[in-house]
Amino acid sequence: MLKITAVILLAACFAVQGQNKTEEKLKLMIPTIKLRDVTVKDALMMIQKKSREIDPDKSGVNIIIQEQDKKLLERKVNLAFDKIPVRDAI
Repeated sequence: MLKITAVILLAACFAVQGQNKTEEKLKLMIPTIKLRDVTVKDALMMIQKKSREIDPDKSGVNIIIQEQDKKLLERKVNLAFDKIPVRDAI
């Protein structure tokens, strides 16, 4: 079973209202994302990039991957989503 610990941080988390900002960012809707034969790590980085593209202030989410087993991060995945919240895409 694939287990990856992803810690999601936003630049806004360091502000006083960070938790509310984090929830807002995780609810942003990605219009479409289609990834074919990419690594788990690359998929997460693309989700991060998409979150920044759709975020009005362009900060999006910052995904930090903490995984000791590098083989898990190198597994290939296929993703195809339409109108999915950032939280669910991650």
